[in-house]
Amino acid sequence: MEERYDFLVIGSGIAGLSFSLKVANYGSVCIISKDKIKDNQISFKVEDTKFPLNNYLIEINKNNKIYKIPFSVCFLEKDEKYIICDIDFTLSATNIFLYISNNVLHIKALYNSQYFLNELSNFFRIIYLTGRKESFTRITKIWLEKNNFPPGPLLARKMDYNNSLGMFKTEVLKKITDISKNGVGIGDLKSDIFAYLNNNIIPIKIQHPLFYYSKNDKYKYIKDHYVVSSWKGIEKLFIQEKLLGFEIKER
Repeated sequence: MEERYDFLVIGSGIAGLSFSLKVANYGSVCIISKDKIKDNQISFKVEDTKFPLNNYLIEINKNNKIYKIPFSVCFLEKDEKYIICDIDFTLSATNIFLYISNNVLHIKALYNSQYFLNELSNFFRIIYLTGRKESFTRITKIWLEKNNFPPGPLLARKMDYNNSLGMFKTEVLKKITDISKNGVGIGDLKSDIFAYLNNNIIPIKIQHPLFYYSKNDKYKYIKDHYVVSSWKGIEKLFIQEKLLGFEIKER
């Protein structure tokens, strides 16, 4: 009997199964493996969300030890509206000492960042784009979840990526803007603004706050981008300038 599939995946390892999950929403998948995929070896737990974003937890049983690997699969629709958000000094009051001492989870979130980013997630896709290396991906996702930030894919630099941070973000954003240019980018560095401008994304530069609990809600437009001093300023900016058509009453 002849069977037809939209995708043919060779191998049932992590790469093969991960790819199968990514394309499963686009058609039928056939996995060819030299060994049986045993339930007690690898399993996927899928959590449905209101947006086309699936959060997966891969559980691998190896030598009677369970390894858990979380990852997200995001589907961005053509011309969909989204927010690109940096992590360090944009969402987190990053402390170099806590980095060095492997206490990343103790880094505090900037005041109002969780509240307003969650508010934005009701209207727009949230995509996290960080200059952190991939080795920090898992701990960064745990930090985002621990601090109640909205779900979204996390894009980080590969360990062997040698170009500048600005070029890395520019290259990643090019792939995103090929699908949709309806985005706003939030970051703290000149390289963030460089990447946003190069991809025609509305840029917002958040200045390094003196205190993580800053409530300064002022914002201004300088040359080609917005500048704010806190997430209260970002909230006011979205409301008053109606970025991406955003409309909500001020608190």
